[in-house]
Amino acid sequence: MQQSNRKALNLLFFANSVSGVAQGISMIAIPWYFTGILNNPSLFSISFVVINLVMIFWSLYAGTLIDKYNRKTLALGVSVFGACMLLSAAAIGFWQHSVPVPLVLVVFGATFLIYNVHYPNLYAFAQEITPAVQYGKVTSQIEIVGQLTSMMAGAFAAMLLAGSETGSMNLLGFIIPFGWEFKAWQLHHVFLLDGATYVLSYFIIYFIRYQPLAVRHEETGNAWERLKTGLAFLKKHPVIFTFGNAALAVFLTVIVSSYIMTPAYVVSHLKGDAGVYGAAEMYFAIGAVFAGIAIRRLFRKWTETDAILLMTATTAVIYFLSMWNRSFFIFYLFNLVYGLCNAGIRIMRITFMFHYVPNQVIGRAGSVFSTINIILRMIFSGIFALAFFEGEHIIYTFFLFGCMLLVAIYFLVRDRKKLRHLTTARLAADP
Repeated sequence: MQQSNRKALNLLFFANSVSGVAQGISMIAIPWYFTGILNNPSLFSISFVVINLVMIFWSLYAGTLIDKYNRKTLALGVSVFGACMLLSAAAIGFWQHSVPVPLVLVVFGATFLIYNVHYPNLYAFAQEITPAVQYGKVTSQIEIVGQLTSMMAGAFAAMLLAGSETGSMNLLGFIIPFGWEFKAWQLHHVFLLDGATYVLSYFIIYFIRYQPLAVRHEETGNAWERLKTGLAFLKKHPVIFTFGNAALAVFLTVIVSSYIMTPAYVVSHLKGDAGVYGAAEMYFAIGAVFAGIAIRRLFRKWTETDAILLMTATTAVIYFLSMWNRSFFIFYLFNLVYGLCNAGIRIMRITFMFHYVPNQVIGRAGSVFSTINIILRMIFSGIFALAFFEGEHIIYTFFLFGCMLLVAIYFLVRDRKKLRHLTTARLAADP
């Protein structure tokens, strides 16, 4: 890899980690605020459905932006938008001594809007400046950096949201004394930290210099015409379309579980607090970091698709077993394995996509997968907002997700031979 591109990737990873820590704290704090503070998880669930409805249209449009514009410029724009949104919300919070509930939901929705540009753009940018022989290595590095920031976010969230009036904190489920007492942070403090990191991220990205390796040509036409190019590619390659969606099933469950199911599960089923919730996020991130470091070695003799099949099945088993668990220790263990499987699938899936989806259309192809994922996410969120799933009945959400993963497994098994043929043909063509 060219030295300038190696430096560009390092700066890109650094910028992602800087904003990712505070961003992660915000995205842990907001669901907990509705469940643990306001005791109104149904309001958050309904809002989550509405936000995802907006994301359906935004995700499709975002894909056309990623393929049309310079990816560095787009990353700078995301940082500016994030800084303005979070710092404005923080200022209102300090002025009124708390952030109004509608504004909290706006911030949550805006952060999701950012996610739907930031991460697809990050992957497209990385593919654009990375040699094909290093796709697996780079996708692993992206996952390691991303999950290390999630782990730090979980640690800080456990500490900041619960506070410490006894001079101790919940770290990975253990009460650690450190002799420093402080009150739990309010949301406007968290938003201030988040907004400041967007500013820092902007300046890091500004100094990125790189040499594109992927050939891209300028496309004319409006957003819909550009989107049709991505749709035409997937229509021409139905196996990639099916695989891309089935391999995203675990990620779908992770998003809904993290923001809707897990906070309610901790409060209603495990009888835990914010410290338990934050510790679970840390264990999830530790599993994901391990996946980033070791997943390619663990499955070095497996195809990407077979590895994804095994990890999807493992996640389904975890969901079914979670219905009967009441132990914090087992809950943490499940999150550790859960994090490993989710990150491992992401690494394998993205590596597969880098090889088979041209950089010219990867943003639009990704937006199609993302939109389908959002629609399913919205459907499940709407179902889980029903009164039936409140309290102890939260465990039945895990049963439904386990069943959904069985459906994804069916499609992966059905197309297994075709996917293996693609991989075999690619390996035979490599020098």
